[in-house]
Amino acid sequence: MNESTPATMLQLLGAGALGAVIGWYVYYINRYRQGDVQLSDIVTLVGAIGGSAVLAIFPQRSDLFGAYGIG
Repeated sequence: MNESTPATMLQLLGAGALGAVIGWYVYYINRYRQGDVQLSDIVTLVGAIGGSAVLAIFPQRSDLFGAYGIG
């Protein structure tokens, strides 16, 4: 998708839903864990999910990347 091409509503909803599911999963893991939360746990989750994978799916400075961040 070209940066100058606007995203469709379905694409925006999909990107937002993906962000919401990932956010819920991280919340769920940290909310219902038995042991203490360590910084390395959060860093591992963010590194595995985020980074280059998200940028490969959603180009920088695009509507889709913004919708992912909102979700």
